[in-house]
Amino acid sequence: MNHPAPSTRLPLDVLGVTHGFGRTPVLVDVSFRVRAGGVAALVGHSGSGKTTLLRILAGIERPVSGRVEAGGRILSGPGAFVEPEDRGIGFLFQDYALFPHLSVTDNVLFGLRRQEQAAARRRAGDMLARLRIEHLAERFPHMLSGGEQQRVALARALAPRPGIMLLDEPFSNLDRALRDGVRSETLALLRELGTTVVMVTHDPEEALSAGEHVVLLRAGRVVQAGTPTELFEQPVDAHAAEFFASSNRIRGISRDGRLATPLGTFPAPGLADGVQAVAHVRPHVLRLSASGEGVEGRVTGRRLLGEVEELSVAVPGLAPDLRVRSTERSRLTVDSTVKITACVEQVFVFADDSAS
Repeated sequence: MNHPAPSTRLPLDVLGVTHGFGRTPVLVDVSFRVRAGGVAALVGHSGSGKTTLLRILAGIERPVSGRVEAGGRILSGPGAFVEPEDRGIGFLFQDYALFPHLSVTDNVLFGLRRQEQAAARRRAGDMLARLRIEHLAERFPHMLSGGEQQRVALARALAPRPGIMLLDEPFSNLDRALRDGVRSETLALLRELGTTVVMVTHDPEEALSAGEHVVLLRAGRVVQAGTPTELFEQPVDAHAAEFFASSNRIRGISRDGRLATPLGTFPAPGLADGVQAVAHVRPHVLRLSASGEGVEGRVTGRRLLGEVEELSVAVPGLAPDLRVRSTERSRLTVDSTVKITACVEQVFVFADDSAS
């Protein structure tokens, strides 16, 4: 089998991009960089501006202000605009956008219309073989499974050797068991080819596991950008803390750089005395024991969540009950009295915005 040549490695720079429709802002001063051959995940709730930003990178939309550069070449900016077909950027849509009346081979050839026919057919065959779907060459989209359609769409997008690939939630239509495997295979291939990747997702777990650089958007603004570890373990605000993992929210008043709560006292750096604040305590940082040190509580419920078990624990002075999660099966029963401790380093304290 002839392996396709690696893509040209291109860094991608988004510099102060602002966009809107009428008076409605959609993106506000968005900036980030993806290294050549790197994988960035754009993540956020619906309406955060993820897809609009992807369309701007592809050249489908023009930003109101700011610049998009690939390898130092301005793709969008003041007085400059490169048409989508001239950007060297591939786009894998959420619904794959395969042509139903074309065979798998002809779908892939569609992206190679500028090449000489014989060379284009060789390239299409190489990509189908690379993705292990050459046996599907003469089939039509309606004859394929979801995973097979995704691979055909990827082959079509990769066939022109783009330096940058944009992925618009391309795995969301697959069931979970298939999604994880297809995502891993797809990203491994893109890394091998040296393709710079920007992937849009609404799934925090997918963003953390797939992206080496994660950009969290909220209402069109960058809340935080960095490595998955930085966003998960060093959130800059309450939104970032709760987006990547649900939290028990425990309120209190800051005093001397600390927050006293019924669950214990936690560091509250940067907060002035008397500020109403919230400790965000993720369920997995709590530990339960039948005896020993800690705050006393009572188990009020148990739920099995697949690999994880969640216990509800009532603590005097707290409402609602605490949620505690662990991969270990607890021997505690409902109505058991327990001692609760928290990993203080993984509790995040921020000012209570709802109090203002």
